[in-house]
Amino acid sequence: MARRRRHLPIITALLVAGVAMRRRRRTSEGLDEVAVWERRFRRLWRSIVRRVDGVTAGVATLGSPLPGAGTDRTPVLLVGGYANDERSMSAIGRSLTRDGFHVRSMTMPHFGMGDLHEQKDLIRTRVELIRAETGAEHVDVIGYSSGGFAARAAAQLDGGGHGIGRVITIATGNAGFSFGRLNWIADRVAPLGVRQIRRGSHLIRDLHDTRGAADVVSIGTHGMDGVVPNPSSYAIDGKTFHAIDAGRRFGPFSRVSHAAIVRDDHTYETLRSELLAER
Repeated sequence: MARRRRHLPIITALLVAGVAMRRRRRTSEGLDEVAVWERRFRRLWRSIVRRVDGVTAGVATLGSPLPGAGTDRTPVLLVGGYANDERSMSAIGRSLTRDGFHVRSMTMPHFGMGDLHEQKDLIRTRVELIRAETGAEHVDVIGYSSGGFAARAAAQLDGGGHGIGRVITIATGNAGFSFGRLNWIADRVAPLGVRQIRRGSHLIRDLHDTRGAADVVSIGTHGMDGVVPNPSSYAIDGKTFHAIDAGRRFGPFSRVSHAAIVRDDHTYETLRSELLAER
């Protein structure tokens, strides 16, 4: 029962977002109203996450500094998840910049709950811009939460590649997400981007089938993080998985929550090692 209560605020916010998105008007005036509503929803979402997470203060940088380690390495693109903007991964971005990496980030439209196929195209476009800016052959993409699905779709689908090097997913339920007994409600009111990551969906099956040649690493927890009810879904069959909450669990729960994982020193040092690793 405690676990269900812990997930209820997140699930409720997702369903409310779905209802509002389905009722939005398509006129230019309506689209302006949607833009205003999106900003309000992002503030509401951050408030909910802070309440669930119990964390109100941000952090400046993460991990032990390695000045210059990322110089001349592959550029990095940060992609957030539901209701995230570029601030959601800002501590990771600042830390990578401190360590010499060329870093860019992006915010998805419709607070990340729109069509993931459109999101993958946006990532590919941004990757091409970064390649043109830097002269790099590839760009590594780090996707947080649902942003990991978009990052994987950009790298794996339509033949794969597309100028993307390594993909690192953080707290992404790669096996797909389930609302349990609320699945029937989610199917009716949840935004398309939420329905697309349902366990067994076409997108989840396509990502599973195309994972072989992709350079994908996943980071997550062994304990429940307050959002993803089944931590085993973080791992991708045949790919490297890092659980960053060893020794930091309370029974079945992780002490590193879904929100806090992108502000965690161990998370940062793990992903930095993967970015610096020989390929």
